[in-house]
Amino acid sequence: MLEECYRISGGEIKNLKRAVQKVAVSNKVDVSSLANHVAFYVSKMDRNWWGAAQNLQIKDDPFNTVSKIFKERININEIDDPIDKELLQNALFE
Repeated sequence: MLEECYRISGGEIKNLKRAVQKVAVSNKVDVSSLANHVAFYVSKMDRNWWGAAQNLQIKDDPFNTVSKIFKERININEIDDPIDKELLQNALFE
């Protein structure tokens, strides 16, 4: 995805924010995570892109964000252990 961001941005840091957003959507990944990854990569080239990455962060409550992603990816009905299942239900669904 880094290469795709670079290609879409034309190698220009000023175009990177839009490229990251486009690549995140097309690859169905969290834009916040991709922005942080790109900022880390850019920092290895002695450039600072952390401010732009910060602007792309999810502004929601972290618990709600993680809970939403968890619920999208995990089917609680597929958990066999009744104790694990109950713990997750109590933690996430109440």
